[in-house]
Amino acid sequence: IIYAAVSEYGVYKSTNGGDSFSAVNNGLSTGNASLRASYMAISPVDSNRIFVSYSGKKLYYSTNGGSSWSEPQSTDEQNADGWVIGSLKGSSFGKTSYFSGPVAAHPTNKNITLSIGEPSGLVIKTINGGVDWRYSNTGWGGGRMGLDINATALETVKWHKTDPNKFIILLGDSGPFLTEDGGSTFRFLRTPLFSCASGGAGNSSFAGGWGAPDYPDLMITASGASSGSCQTIVITRNLSSA
Repeated sequence: IIYAAVSEYGVYKSTNGGDSFSAVNNGLSTGNASLRASYMAISPVDSNRIFVSYSGKKLYYSTNGGSSWSEPQSTDEQNADGWVIGSLKGSSFGKTSYFSGPVAAHPTNKNITLSIGEPSGLVIKTINGGVDWRYSNTGWGGGRMGLDINATALETVKWHKTDPNKFIILLGDSGPFLTEDGGSTFRFLRTPLFSCASGGAGNSSFAGGWGAPDYPDLMITASGASSGSCQTIVITRNLSSA
């Protein structure tokens, strides 16, 4: 079974290894160029549990292999200062990312998935299968995710292959951050600084990954100017000292 996010045409599904595809858009937005299906994630635990992220502040989830889709009931919560995510930038409401944000399904728990909220590409997490999403972490002040509305192949949120409490986020204006407690706290992974005449130096990370079968802590990313014009591939095999 193969799924494809097809911009304003929604989601398509193949049940014959890619020989043919059919639309599975019951409950999804289609036909609107400003709302484009871009990122998808399938739970490794339950292949019927699927998530799709749209540009234009939309998230959808399916519990039946795409036969129908639902929107979250909420993507934020209120406290004395207003909306938790929105109040970080003075807004009176919470919302998902303006750009299409990456989605990352938990490796062992079908009810946990990560995505991106506004403002500044903050990590949001659901623990009830997509019904509600919350921002909850410390040790990371926020920064723009390494995402682009036209570059949907970038892996900017990535779970560890064997440790369900670890994941990395790659920030286009800051660099990579690691959590080892499921998102409660983060620490910055300092990458070497590289410079070039066209883009200057920096720690920006626009894409990356980790978790090779024989090297579960091996991480690879690109480090360099925040403009993305000058990037160098960097690798670490020891996250404890990164």
